[in-house]
Amino acid sequence: MQVTDPQCANVASSLTTLCTQNVHALALISGFDANGKAIAGPIVLQHAAPGTRGNFDTDTIYGPGRWGADMNLGKSIEFMEGKSLTLRIDAQNIFNHPTPSGTLPSSYNNRQYSLGNPNFDLGSTTLGFGQIPYKGGHRVFSAKVKLNF
Repeated sequence: MQVTDPQCANVASSLTTLCTQNVHALALISGFDANGKAIAGPIVLQHAAPGTRGNFDTDTIYGPGRWGADMNLGKSIEFMEGKSLTLRIDAQNIFNHPTPSGTLPSSYNNRQYSLGNPNFDLGSTTLGFGQIPYKGGHRVFSAKVKLNF
């Protein structure tokens, strides 16, 4: 659960309001009170204090892997001496597998699209930590004919 970062208690009193509004930490849920509200347990992930190292190494948390399967099929037919016709069909994402994305995917054209990593911002108020709200990717076919002479 998202809680106020405990290091906000150590900042100057003039900065306390800024710290408690913008700096958050993640804590385990230790239980629930009589109203059903979650009770924060020990802090699991928090921002590093200035001049100290945080509790995670660089790139410890990363998004889900991306995979895809592309195929092509080609046939060359010689119909005269030194002249041939080549047919080729390309398929991208042949299994039509959706790829998870942390940001709304944007398409450059029919073949390429941009995807983002999950939200790993501790201070985000719009998305939860590690949330993956979007998916992207689609199957694309293209055909080519080439005359060699």
